[in-house]
Amino acid sequence: MDPDRLRAQTPGFVHRIHLNNAGAALMSRSTLAAMTAHLRLEAEIGGYEAAAQARDQIDVTYAALAQLVGGRSDEVALFDNSTHAWNAAFYSIPLGPGDRILTGRDEYGSNVLAYLQVARRSGAEIVVVPDDGDGQIDLGALTRLVDERTKLIGLTWVPTSGGLVNPAAAVGPHRPRRRRPVPSGRHPGRRPVPRRRQRRGLRSADGHRAEVSPRTARNRLPVGP
Repeated sequence: MDPDRLRAQTPGFVHRIHLNNAGAALMSRSTLAAMTAHLRLEAEIGGYEAAAQARDQIDVTYAALAQLVGGRSDEVALFDNSTHAWNAAFYSIPLGPGDRILTGRDEYGSNVLAYLQVARRSGAEIVVVPDDGDGQIDLGALTRLVDERTKLIGLTWVPTSGGLVNPAAAVGPHRPRRRRPVPSGRHPGRRPVPRRRQRRGLRSADGHRAEVSPRTARNRLPVGP
């Protein structure tokens, strides 16, 4: 990674030091050019017509996202923001009385709110897995807590702040058969995304931080059959 090259590609670096990349990174020249060019095209020929004309570029985007996470392009869905994306995946999981949701101590706030709402409505139980000595989710404790009542293991791979990187790839094998694995996310692009050898899985991730895409182009990346 060449910092000078990245700065040259980012107009905002000319006049400021931007420290809020965890909220939204500055857009690159190529991102800005793509957005403005498409807006002009919509103004000239119409929104649906512009979308049809950009079909090949859209397909390339889905293929690139699939390659990033080791999935297929037909397993990728784009949403307006990562919270909506994650909620769409999470609320699709049927939960009932006695079912268990296992999660870590550094789970993303909006994910926890969804857990609480569904637990209150369905009678499911939320179980918080303790951290290990390094502050990551304790895989040994996770192994002991997983049982046939576990329907979901929810984990944020790289939380918004603090520098923590959870061992997301190591969590999948700890789940029992026929149970949902980790809906994880946040900050792909700056780190290699774990390619989990799992039967099924759901991931949500945003594109407006590390990928410096527009804030309305965040995504959900469901992985697995």
